[in-house]
Amino acid sequence: MSASLDARGFSEYFGGAKSVHIQGRQFPVDIFYTHHAEPDYVDAALSTIFQIHLEEGPGDMLVFLTGQEEIESVERLVQERLRQLPEGSQKLLTVPIFSSLPSEQQMKTFMPAPAGFRKVILTTNIAETSVTIPGIKYVIDPGVVKARTYNAHTGIESLDIVKTSKAQALQRRMHVINTLGWLLKFSHGSGRAGRERPGKCFRLYPESEFGQLADSTEPEIKRCNLSNVILQLKALGVDDIIGFDFLEKPSRMAIVKSLEQLFLLGAITDDSKLSDPIGHQMARLPLDPIYSKALILASQFYCLEEMLITVAMLSVESIFYTPREKLEEVNQSGQGHGVIIFDEIEKKANVGPVILHEWIGYDIFLFKDHRFLLGFYHPVVRTTVGASYTCYYMARTAMKCFSSLDGDHITLINVYRASDEFVEKIKQGNDNKEKAEKNLRKWCRENFINSRSLRHAHDIHSQIRRHAEQMGLRVASCGDDMLQFRRCLSASFFLNAALKQPEGTYRN
Repeated sequence: MSASLDARGFSEYFGGAKSVHIQGRQFPVDIFYTHHAEPDYVDAALSTIFQIHLEEGPGDMLVFLTGQEEIESVERLVQERLRQLPEGSQKLLTVPIFSSLPSEQQMKTFMPAPAGFRKVILTTNIAETSVTIPGIKYVIDPGVVKARTYNAHTGIESLDIVKTSKAQALQRRMHVINTLGWLLKFSHGSGRAGRERPGKCFRLYPESEFGQLADSTEPEIKRCNLSNVILQLKALGVDDIIGFDFLEKPSRMAIVKSLEQLFLLGAITDDSKLSDPIGHQMARLPLDPIYSKALILASQFYCLEEMLITVAMLSVESIFYTPREKLEEVNQSGQGHGVIIFDEIEKKANVGPVILHEWIGYDIFLFKDHRFLLGFYHPVVRTTVGASYTCYYMARTAMKCFSSLDGDHITLINVYRASDEFVEKIKQGNDNKEKAEKNLRKWCRENFINSRSLRHAHDIHSQIRRHAEQMGLRVASCGDDMLQFRRCLSASFFLNAALKQPEGTYRN
């Protein structure tokens, strides 16, 4: 059975069915807790990384963080602190892994560190159950995770940082056990490597807090929009959704709100029956109901081709991405520019690392309710900060090549069409498939686009296009005239519309 599965709940649901627990091979893992609650788990994780690196024996580290931003921040801080250590203590290799990272970058996680180096893997909860990474001896668990939540009152889904469950904490600890088992299986000699090298798990919270954690993670059906679930149940002939025997019953409010949403989309009638033909058409498409309705409407607005692209691009991880090798390339070539940040709230500037010279560009961004003016200027400075912000500026500049003043949806269409044009150009050059894929990945890197997400979007586009054709929807394109497409967007995504209030807020 799964290590994170609530076996008792399944057993009770299926009439007291017996559950079989298969005990795995256990290896000694020491668990350490903090004396007091840590106010900043990111800083605590950073301190623990260097404590292990400087005081513990050989072995790689696995550090759990909540998202890409934290991972990249910790990675940068580790590199900065490493330069302050003696030369003999600088042999620490940081390797990030998160879901939006291109697959070729993720594979670096499984490669052994160079001789004499220790590897520290910075990961999200993707490493809890999805992968087993060999060589891990130390696990750092801050006790938090980013989880999807749904507010039935507002109809808004969000990613919130919440405490892990006991099951998740045990699963993170298992990485040491799994890895030691891997060492035992593949090591040369007597096969006692697992017992001779006990692992350690550092939990960045007091032991008393562990006892207060929930036993298992709240099921996703209790924290997501149920519109698609209810639509499929309706298509199967289940009319009494409130009384349906769910394994884990969601709240009544969530069910009612999802029924209201389906009614507004025209998928169900006044008596809660599946509408014909809209409801039946929406149930046939493997998409969120609002996307399904958008495709149906797009056929009537003669812009289905553009809507297919939009839905495919919205269904994948972020398309735009700053490749790590770009940062390394800028840093090594010495093209990192100086940075000046002016905080318009505090009315002060933070200049670094050199005095202002020739401006090469600027941008404005928001962070923690402060509005910043970010400027890039010469002379060239070889620093991590300079390289980071130069990459930031280059990425924003690349994005502006595709951007449209008419909205992000059209920006995504421009990216998709540009990639299609590049692929067609490659085909005309009679390149073989392997070389063509290599050239496309290079094009993505140069334009700061996530090649894996783009490839996934193409696959989704092909799939839903086949569904649309089988349903008899008219596949037409509006070309460069986006007025009709924008009208279709407004008609399709009206549930996301908000009216600006006199005080500056928005109300749905």
